[in-house]
Amino acid sequence: MKLLEVTNVRAIMLAAQEKMLPETQSKMREMVPGISQEFLDEWSKRMMAPEMIEEYASVVAPVYEKHFTNEEVLELIQGTQDKNDGKTPTLSDALKAKFAKGYIDIQSEIMGACAQLGSKRGAEIAEQLGKEHPEWIKEAAATGTPGAKK
Repeated sequence: MKLLEVTNVRAIMLAAQEKMLPETQSKMREMVPGISQEFLDEWSKRMMAPEMIEEYASVVAPVYEKHFTNEEVLELIQGTQDKNDGKTPTLSDALKAKFAKGYIDIQSEIMGACAQLGSKRGAEIAEQLGKEHPEWIKEAAATGTPGAKK
């Protein structure tokens, strides 16, 4: 979790979520033409809540744990802290090579885990909102639960 802190992963996740909201809202409008702006606004608010961003961050840590030993993670933390402090980061050649070799796999796993979490939580939030505010959905969706697909 310290690596996530020094790499500022929560801010990165928040920015990514903000960037995706307009497209996701557009897809939701296509799936449910009668969906109200109130529904979309509240859904977006809940998807951007600090606890959601924390959930996204929590799926990142296991990916790094899978690919790196504890010692390597500590080295990555120190290198990142050095970089954040304006110092030249020093990583061992072995770790640089391992990171370079596994970077695409690591990023793919992180993106996959985040997409899976986003789909699941987005659908749950949409279902919850539909129960709380049925008036925000003016007609039933032919394709299923609003927000079930992102």
